[in-house]
Amino acid sequence: MTTSDKAAAKAQEVKGMAEEAVGRLAGDHELEAQGKVDKLAAGLKQANEKLKEAGEKVKEAGEKVKGAGEKVKEAGEKLLGHRD
Repeated sequence: MTTSDKAAAKAQEVKGMAEEAVGRLAGDHELEAQGKVDKLAAGLKQANEKLKEAGEKVKEAGEKVKGAGEKVKEAGEKLLGHRD
């Protein structure tokens, strides 16, 4: 998520909070509900981005583990090669 996407999601969240509050104060249930929807949508966008970032970190960690495994395999093969 780019910085502008993050800002847009935050703006949507703030807009939703405002709509919800104004709707509640004015007794406008439709506006209040729309505010809740906007807040929820913004929260989902932010949660989705966090999941993507976590997935990237898991992928990077997996690549490091794979590299370490290859080094262990090479070291084991060298040790076994020296025993022959």
